Formats: sequence, C-alpha cells, structure tokens
Amino acid sequence: MNLRLHYMPKPYLFLADINFEIATSWSEEPELDMENSSAKIELEHDENISAALAVTTVILLVSVLEAAANLLILLVLFKTGQYKSKQYLTLTALSFNDFLLGITAFFYEIWQMASLTTNSMTTISFCCLVTTPLQTLLANDLFLMAIVALERTIITFHPTFYENISPKSFPVPIILAAVFLSICLILSEAMSSSGNEETTLYCSKDDCWGERKRAVGIHSTFISIAVVILLLNVISFCYMNHKARSYRRRQLKNMFLLKFSNQIRMLKTVSGITFTVVLSQIVGRSLLVLSLNRADRKDKFYLFALFLLTSLICSACDFLIYFYNCEEFQSTLKLFVCHDSVVAPFKRVIWRR
Repeated sequence: MNLRLHYMPKPYLFLADINFEIATSWSEEPELDMENSSAKIELEHDENISAALAVTTVILLVSVLEAAANLLILLVLFKTGQYKSKQYLTLTALSFNDFLLGITAFFYEIWQMASLTTNSMTTISFCCLVTTPLQTLLANDLFLMAIVALERTIITFHPTFYENISPKSFPVPIILAAVFLSICLILSEAMSSSGNEETTLYCSKDDCWGERKRAVGIHSTFISIAVVILLLNVISFCYMNHKARSYRRRQLKNMFLLKFSNQIRMLKTVSGITFTVVLSQIVGRSLLVLSLNRADRKDKFYLFALFLLTSLICSACDFLIYFYNCEEFQSTLKLFVCHDSVVAPFKRVIWRR
C-alpha cells in the first residue's frame, strides 16, 4: 500500500494503515515458512527414498550374481567324482547355504523395494520376522566354516583318524547341530522383538534383540568364533609348511608332492574360503555393533545393507577361489559349459560324420 502523508488529513488514519500492513505481513510470513519447510521435508524424503532404492537395487543384482555363482559351484561339485568325498561334504553344504542366501536376499530386497516405493510403514517386530531367514543363513555360514576349520585341523594332525571315521559320525551330526543352533538363535532373536509396534520405513535388524548389551554380546561371540576359525587355519597352514621344509631338507620334495598334493590344494581352497567368510563376518558384525549406537533409522538401514552386501560379495568370490585353486574344477567346468552350450549339437553332427 502506498502511503502519502500530505493526502491524509487525519493522522490516526495513517497509523491505522501502518498497523494493517504490519498485521498482514506477520500473517503471511508464517504461511510462507511453513510451505518452504514442508517442501524441504518432501524433497529430503524423496532423496532418502531414492538413495535407499539405489542401495536396494545394487544388493538385488549382487544377490542374483551370488546365487548363480554358488549354483554353478554345486553343479560342478555334484558332477565331479573327486568332490563327492567326505572332505568336500561340509564345503558342499556351505555352497548350498550360500545359494539359499542369494535367493533369500533377492526376495527380501524385492519386498524392501516395494515398501520403499509405496511408502508403506512396517513395525520393528515384523522387520525382525522378515530378516529371520537372512540371519539364519548368515549364521550358518560361520558355523559351517567352523566345522570346515575343525575338519582341516584333524586332517592335518591326525589324517588316519579322520579317514577311519564314517560321514554319519563326522561331520554330518555336527552340521545338523550347527544348523539347528543357528535356527534356534535367530528364532529367539525374533521372539524377543515381538510386541515392538514402533513403525519404520527403513527395515533393519538392530532392535531385534531388545537389549543393547545382549546384541553386543551376540555379535562379539560371532566375531570371536571367526577369529578362532582364522587361527585354526593359520595353524594348519604353518604345520604343512613345516612338513614341506622337513621333506626338502631330506631331498624328498617329489615324495612330499605325491603324498600331500591333494591336501595342499584342499588347504589352499579352504584358506581362501575361510578368508572370505571370516572377513564378511568380522566386518559385518562390527557394522551391526556400530549401528546399535545410531538413533537414526536410515543409518541402521544402510549399515545392515552394507553387512548384507559384504556377505554376498564374499560368498560370490568362492567361485573364483575354486576356479583358481582346483584343476579338477576347471576341467569339469569346461566340460560342463561345452556340453551344455549351443555348439554341442553341431559337435555331435561333426562327430557322426
């Protein structure tokens, strides 16, 4: 409003106009601030959803790759006669567990992507229930790797004792006990979170144990088991190196290679797989302990996603470990690919001619 003093005969009209302008300006400013703040909140929410969807998409693709890699490992192990022995039984169970892990992670990320897209809120108890299969398979990885480390230690120090034990006595009962233990552990975690009706858009598993001390204790136990597995593998590797040096001193290198070539190749394969499992467990459990100190749900979501992504990548690397260390795996894979490729029918026609 344009105010001019010389056109107003009465001064009180001038004061009334000024008061009217001040009142209208004060009433308009809060509305503008509320609109700007709501627009900023919506923009920030959209950015968070986009970032979460990007992370979910990456994990989805990695889970497909991990499941395909472990499925190929299983096909080669079942097709090769050497890998059907007792020594590869636990490793076969580990590959099957990793295959199930990839499939479970795939469906979990699809559900997570649908929840983020539709902005559907879920309770903490339901999140813990949904992540139960994932947590069971991740715990199985560590327990099965502990059995593999125990097997390698027995084979290294007492090979005749291991050969005389039937698979029904060892390691089949221990494998079943490890799977049962992981299922009971994760189910108790899911049951302890029942009744938590707090809603969230970003699902994770940090609040599933209910108490922080209990969660830290469980994750610390998993990290300790991983460290013990690594120590057992190092002890077996050092013992084999010591034995190799003793044969070299007696100029019996060829005899050592003939006698222990399979064990050395097996130990290299187990050492590589042990490193991937131990790395994923130590890094992942440390991330989960770190997320317990975070109050923001988005931080918990990203830390759990990083744990799952690390586990999937390390499980997919098992295919490279088999391919690099096992000549039988390479030859069987080549035969498998050539036999099932599109060139195979033409090869049969040429062979008939």
